[in-house]
Amino acid sequence: MEFLTALNGRVTNEMNAELTKPFMAQEVEEALHQVNPTKAPGPDGMAPIFFQQYWSTVGGSITAAVLQALNDGHFSAFVLGRIISDNILVAYEIIHFLRNKRRGKEGYMSLKLDMSKAYDRLEWSYLEKVMQQMGFQDKWIQMIMFCVTSVSFSVLINGEPTSTIFPSRGIRQGDPLSPYLFLLCTERLTSLLNQATQSGLLSGVKVCRGAPLINYLLFADDSLIFRMANVNETLVVHNLLETYEQAFGQKINREKTAMVFSADVQSATRAYLCIFGEFKPSNSVIEQMMVRFWWGKKKEEKMIHWMCKIFKSDAIIRKNRITKWSPPANDVLKLNVDGTIFHKQGAVGVGLVLRDSKGEVLMAVSKKELAMIDSYEIELLEVLRGMQFCLPMGIHELQIECDSLLVVQDIQASTGSSSLMGHILQDVKQLMQRVPKCSIQHVFRDSNVVAHKLAKLALNVQDVNVWCDDIPISIKQPIWVDKQLSCLLFFIEMVHMMPPTY
Repeated sequence: MEFLTALNGRVTNEMNAELTKPFMAQEVEEALHQVNPTKAPGPDGMAPIFFQQYWSTVGGSITAAVLQALNDGHFSAFVLGRIISDNILVAYEIIHFLRNKRRGKEGYMSLKLDMSKAYDRLEWSYLEKVMQQMGFQDKWIQMIMFCVTSVSFSVLINGEPTSTIFPSRGIRQGDPLSPYLFLLCTERLTSLLNQATQSGLLSGVKVCRGAPLINYLLFADDSLIFRMANVNETLVVHNLLETYEQAFGQKINREKTAMVFSADVQSATRAYLCIFGEFKPSNSVIEQMMVRFWWGKKKEEKMIHWMCKIFKSDAIIRKNRITKWSPPANDVLKLNVDGTIFHKQGAVGVGLVLRDSKGEVLMAVSKKELAMIDSYEIELLEVLRGMQFCLPMGIHELQIECDSLLVVQDIQASTGSSSLMGHILQDVKQLMQRVPKCSIQHVFRDSNVVAHKLAKLALNVQDVNVWCDDIPISIKQPIWVDKQLSCLLFFIEMVHMMPPTY
């Protein structure tokens, strides 16, 4: 698995030698007394407290049976010189720092991940592959996998057990071994976070000068991620978690995932980052934002101002108009077209993207054309190519968006054009008439980012590339941004429509 290549050689020969030492009788007794006395009983119906209280009587036979089953091997899940409470203390210190940070150019935040059925979703094949990739000896891996895969269940119905059920994945809740096995499987996530931090994509948190940089803390199936409260790092974390979910088989419960912001992060920014990261914002955040919107201290304070603060690096506002891509209505498809000139190659790139009301890509096209005379001809050709690709799909209602105002006006005009490109313009109009409902409108370049990237991608295309199922990596991020911003804009409209309360 390519996803696990970064784990090569994590376990050294010295570690394997320590792990494969023979078990000792004293260790069996110590392990028993570390188990919660009232934990669920075993197959014999006896809870751990029985064996702890009467160890002097049953200890000899229990120890002999355990040592015989284990034969040899010594599992050492703890790191020398560390205790698990260290992470708890560090987490409290960082949260205290966030709640009291009121100065600085950048705000920070923590993301507490809640994994949905974390233990139940753990794939046995993935766990085995992780241990192999990390360098554990085969004997050790076989022993651990035997402990994991030998489990079986039966259900009591009217007091009678049913037939035995043998699971194919998951680790047991309450098993002392389970948290450490789960941590082994999260090694790749921590590796991804460290790589992102080292490359400058994530910032982490320092509570003071000279303090170590902390970008994550792990507590078995609970994780804390620390980063700056901005759009770029939100995107990086979202992509890392998506990669982790697909490879590991885990699913993040976004309804229960909690976010804590430093005190200097504005309420509007907090609500936006919650929606942008697909996490549920707390009611208090939304309420504070609405109060500040309706009852701002300055008379001229309007919604547009705090939106400009959030999106100052994203050019979402231009002359009080929203310039981000917006989805079409239900049962309507939207086609965005754009082009770019490759001067050195003497060619032109045309980009087309067709999306539905949910922002899902139905078709993406990158096409290389011969060099055109002027930009008007290029923009007109984009619309022509778009119609040529869309007509065979049998679309009932289509919206076309183009960032050339002159082309849009000429297409919308009822009269013909006397320009040299009049024949192309006539072809475009005829093709549009073949769609039952077809319209075209002008948008700003900021609303046409995906089509523009596809046009630039045509530089490496021989003639034409069409994607219907798996879209190219270069447009995945802007596609995702457009989806999230459409949700945000819907939220803003809802707030704007609400009457003020007095």
